[in-house]
Amino acid sequence: MVMWFTGRHRAQPLGAGDSLLVHDDVVALQAYLDGGGNLFLTGQDIAEHLSQTVDALFLPDYLGVNYDGSTIEPIFALGIDGDPVSDGMDLVLMGSGGAANQNSPDNLIPTNGAQASFTYSTAYPPVSGATGGVTWINGNSKTVFWGFGLEAIAAGVVPGYDETRENAMARVLNWLVDLTVDVFEEDEFTDNQTGAVPNNFTLAQNYPNPFNGRTVIEFAIHRGGQRKVSIDVYDILGRRVKTVFSGTAGPGLHRVVWNGDDQNGRAVASGVYLYRVITDDGFVDSRRMVYLK
Repeated sequence: MVMWFTGRHRAQPLGAGDSLLVHDDVVALQAYLDGGGNLFLTGQDIAEHLSQTVDALFLPDYLGVNYDGSTIEPIFALGIDGDPVSDGMDLVLMGSGGAANQNSPDNLIPTNGAQASFTYSTAYPPVSGATGGVTWINGNSKTVFWGFGLEAIAAGVVPGYDETRENAMARVLNWLVDLTVDVFEEDEFTDNQTGAVPNNFTLAQNYPNPFNGRTVIEFAIHRGGQRKVSIDVYDILGRRVKTVFSGTAGPGLHRVVWNGDDQNGRAVASGVYLYRVITDDGFVDSRRMVYLK
């Protein structure tokens, strides 16, 4: 799977070499998708740019869209009922700092059987407008294309709208590569500093996920004495990469860190990995995570 995150391109003339997608990029993506690859492409002005180049057919033929102008400074990207990515998910596009730049995200018209995934709203309360995101199954490949940038998603800016970038990314990953990527909520567990104890042994989804550099794995132990616990990381072929924890742990919430390295301290390749916990009283559980360099 490829995640192509453009952010905002610099102000350069069309075709000046610093554009969102140059011709060589498009050729590489076409070859990848022709081979059955899955793609998540996100960023404003991508469709506008491509529609004015020799690669204009990349939009309908590989992304399942046509360009239809821009929505000026939308507040929301609203999910669509039944869509595999956005069902029940409304996003606020009001990122801060460098991410507060969504002044002209692309309007998209789904074509060739693609499905609208998000619509824009410039009003509050939100009212559905032009299509801003699309999902498409094209033969053996899947694509998710957003005419806005992932970086713009902001949780808690508008009361009642708390979806995060992590939640949105998890939805995309779940659909593109059939991962079970859960979003860990802090209040699922109690901190062992408070004296409160979880009801049972639980292995949480690592966070951040996907990650670059380091990720945190949390597990909680139910009432009782000390437990022998081991947590191992495996590659997608089932080969053990590293033991990240092996020892005893008591009731409460515990955290371990994996730095994306193997048992010898060498950095691992980008890809999907599994981590598995085993305890001496028979508890076994595993989850998947994605490492991106």
